[in-house]
Amino acid sequence: MHMKGRRLNKPSAPRSLAKKSTLFLGEFLGKLVLTLAALVGLGMALMYPIQRDYYRRVYVQESLNHARLLASTIQDYHQANQRYPKSLGDLPHMAEQPKEVQALTFDGQTGVIRVHVTDAPSDENTFELIPSIDATGRVTHACRSVNIPDSFVPRDCAKAGTQ
Repeated sequence: MHMKGRRLNKPSAPRSLAKKSTLFLGEFLGKLVLTLAALVGLGMALMYPIQRDYYRRVYVQESLNHARLLASTIQDYHQANQRYPKSLGDLPHMAEQPKEVQALTFDGQTGVIRVHVTDAPSDENTFELIPSIDATGRVTHACRSVNIPDSFVPRDCAKAGTQ
């Protein structure tokens, strides 16, 4: 039985061990990279809200610090003139508005300082410093949150309606 011209289907030669190892290592590294990328993405997704909330608390606190400096200048003005300045332009010197303060308004009639914090939703970004005059004529300002959520309000700043 001689079969001339016919080829027998030989089973393919098994791959060499080196080729198998290389393929296995390549597949392993590919899966490892994808797994690590997924873990990094998950970590970032979990950390972003924490970081955002931290920065928001910092922005509120820094805005409050700036407002207190302004309140101190207004207190000095009131002590010297027995009245509030008509506008912030009447103050002798005013610190530059920091990036944490989006807007700042002052009511010359009541002495109320209203601060809008940067990088917060517009319906959750406002606090006020409310003045009061003691028996000696000294002005002090109390902080009151208008609409900032409790978790972002500094400890020494009350929610509106709680003072």
